[in-house]
Amino acid sequence: MSAAPAGRLAATAVDAARPVSSVAWTRVEDELETAGCAVLGNLLSPEECRGISAMYGDDARFRSRVVMSRHGFGRGEYKYFGHPLPPLVRELRPILYERLVRVANRWSEALREPVRFPERHAEFLERSASPQRLATRTRRS
Repeated sequence: MSAAPAGRLAATAVDAARPVSSVAWTRVEDELETAGCAVLGNLLSPEECRGISAMYGDDARFRSRVVMSRHGFGRGEYKYFGHPLPPLVRELRPILYERLVRVANRWSEALREPVRFPERHAEFLERSASPQRLATRTRRS
């Protein structure tokens, strides 16, 4: 495993929150609603992008690899980080979750899905790990 570059790859929660607070969240929510995707902009520095990208070749950092064509999703592949997550990813994940959960819940409601996502990422992780997770669903209207 290669050493991670310096900088925010070893971020703290305070450091990770700074660029997230500069995102135009109203625009992001509007784009998600109208186009189904949105670009957050300069969330990571070029150094951080290179550092995260450099990890891709280290299979020990990942728990699984998805080859998109095997599932009819087009071309390419992606991987899911294993634990422990890189510090920058670990710090950004709950901050981004809490900004995006409202959109996820609106989509779930519009699709008449019974699932509602909790406001806090930690609650989501607890629910996801729980064998009783299906009991947290709401009734269909």
